[in-house]
Amino acid sequence: KAVSYLNSSLSEDGSFGNTLNNAAAIRAYNAYYRKSESQEPDFKAFLKQDGKNIFDVSFKGRKQESGVFEKNFKEFFKDKRDVALNVGKEGEGNLYYSLGMSYYPQSLKSAVSAGFRVSKEIKPLGGKKDLKAGERAEIIITVSTDQDRTFVALQDYLPAGFEIVDETLATEGIVPQPRGEDEEQSADPFIRREIYDDSIVAFADYMPQGVYKFKYTVTASTSGAFKVPPAWVNAMYWPEVYGRTAQSEYTIK
Repeated sequence: KAVSYLNSSLSEDGSFGNTLNNAAAIRAYNAYYRKSESQEPDFKAFLKQDGKNIFDVSFKGRKQESGVFEKNFKEFFKDKRDVALNVGKEGEGNLYYSLGMSYYPQSLKSAVSAGFRVSKEIKPLGGKKDLKAGERAEIIITVSTDQDRTFVALQDYLPAGFEIVDETLATEGIVPQPRGEDEEQSADPFIRREIYDDSIVAFADYMPQGVYKFKYTVTASTSGAFKVPPAWVNAMYWPEVYGRTAQSEYTIK
């Protein structure tokens, strides 16, 4: 766990922030290596499902190699609700493995909170109640976490009928909106954002425990009722830690 934490704390340039932290991390890695990796790997790893061997791979010596096994979800479970997996090895050395599942939810009508709580609001500018084609709105995504997180990504897909306003352009003339008295005062942890035709992505290297609001401006380009896709927030190196809003609908007059 200590090594996993160190790995997750690396910055984008591959360092730990400063020379002192780098030296401490290197000493920690070395201490772990001497204690836990003294035995050179020479073993066969295996994966069993319900007692039956379904995959094995051999490792000999210290090499940057790994064995990968993938199986279709339906083939894996078939008619069963649960399956028993056993990962093990025969021989000397440490075995490291990860087990993951890729899927797409059948329904997006409910929000999910698995480490992050996320909500989204579309707020017309100027205090208006309804949004008309040609007018602008502010999209407010509220993110909360009960513990400190590192390397967090936020992605929000646009509903059809909206276009993102690039506020870095001097020609846009965005007027800052006043902050409400009851609005959270936490500093914005998202240090970088990327704008695409259909979405916006923001990144935070470090997100302390708390509640945060991420905002961006859009233009309503077309009248109609449109599906509003969920906004997603996840820990980039811990995919099981995430949250998303529910899919909704918004009408442009």
